[in-house]
Amino acid sequence: MTMQLLERGIACPSTGSSHRIIVEAVRLLKESVSKLPLIQVADKLIKLRAFEAVVDICLLRAARDDPKQLAINVYRNGPKMDNESMEVVRKRGAAYDIITKMMDDLRCPSSTVTPNQRDVEIDEIMNAVLKSEDELAHVGLFRWLMMRGEKEKILKSKSVYLEQWLSIEISKGGGVKGLGPVDWSSFLVTTETITH
Repeated sequence: MTMQLLERGIACPSTGSSHRIIVEAVRLLKESVSKLPLIQVADKLIKLRAFEAVVDICLLRAARDDPKQLAINVYRNGPKMDNESMEVVRKRGAAYDIITKMMDDLRCPSSTVTPNQRDVEIDEIMNAVLKSEDELAHVGLFRWLMMRGEKEKILKSKSVYLEQWLSIEISKGGGVKGLGPVDWSSFLVTTETITH
């Protein structure tokens, strides 16, 4: 039923009707998020340009796939994994990959949107991740930004997980080298503002 609702939204030319359909479909999707074909659902929501809904569904799925928070433990404490931990790391990674692929697709020159609209939509996606409480989603976003040379967006993100991410990456001996020369005094002021 939910997939049919999304199909109706794609076929519906009216923005108001499409919005109501998306809201109802997302409500239904959240009830059965553990069972749904995540990639296919995300593709339909992307066609509707419902990027924030894609983020919400992916983050909800990641949380439901890892109720014991094993993947966060692996991230914070190193790669010592049993089979259960490996499986939840894989599942969570698949959900986060949908989000980063969505941003990559928007950046693609063949995208049908203007560069300005593309930037607005990517910012919408990043803000949806940054307002979440999913630490690994923040980490995935930071890594995506690092790979694209957008270190300033990481430092300006005001993420509650930024300081911890920097500490973990430094302790692992990697990751933040790409940040280059950073005015740490401004970073410390930013993190103090965030944490107080």
